[in-house]
Amino acid sequence: MRALVDIVTTITGSIRFIFGLFILCIFGLGLMVTAGATYIAPAAAEKVAEKAEKAHDKAIKAAREEARNRSYAADGWGYPAED
Repeated sequence: MRALVDIVTTITGSIRFIFGLFILCIFGLGLMVTAGATYIAPAAAEKVAEKAEKAHDKAIKAAREEARNRSYAADGWGYPAED
């Protein structure tokens, strides 16, 4: 009978240990999500905004250059009019 009590106690202890590890994993995941939303996401958003601004500036510069080349081509200055 003592052996049966020891087996049940061991199984119960193992289940409690596994349940405790599961709870710790959930807390760890919550901490990672919180840290990501608090620190990583704003920094990443700022970098993406900077890249988008640079791409926008390059697009404006390219459009101005193309318009200049078209006007020069229309005036006969020898620039290719890329239509």
